[in-house]
Amino acid sequence: MKKSGAMIVLSVFVISLLFAGVFIVWYFERNAFSIKYYDIVKDACDEYSLDLPFVLSVIKTESDFDSNAVSKSGAIGLMQIMPETGRELYLKNNENFTESLLFVPEINIKLGCFYLAELIKKTGSYKWALASYNAGLSNALKWKDLNLDYQDFPFKETSDYIKKIKGNIKGYAFYRNIKSNAVIDN
Repeated sequence: MKKSGAMIVLSVFVISLLFAGVFIVWYFERNAFSIKYYDIVKDACDEYSLDLPFVLSVIKTESDFDSNAVSKSGAIGLMQIMPETGRELYLKNNENFTESLLFVPEINIKLGCFYLAELIKKTGSYKWALASYNAGLSNALKWKDLNLDYQDFPFKETSDYIKKIKGNIKGYAFYRNIKSNAVIDN
């Protein structure tokens, strides 16, 4: 009788571990690589010829899809746009700008994608656009002239930022089956 009681306890334990494992995988897949605002992001990517997993990864890294996010430096919204940058980008197409517009997902994503597309044109690559997005265009162009790899950037934050984006792109490809054409190691 002792052996069968121990077997029951062991069986319940093993089954509990299996259910916990399935739940963890389900939760991770559902939440770790969000596709919140997917239609808005997809439309903006199409409009500005951007890679979808690349932009999803920028949003995940910048705000983890929190449209109300505000950074310590004052960057706002999903794509963490600085108010001055937002004003500059917004005024190219519209007249009245207020910082509160950066909390609106459609506006924030469209401005962020427009800005990323401009940075890709100015720098020539996804890697340098990311460096510019995180550390500023002048820093990125200086590092580009020095032919630095992102792991060698003087700002560890920017190196870590690009590393996170690369990992997130792989996550979107694996967990959401969204193929990426973004090349970061160039």
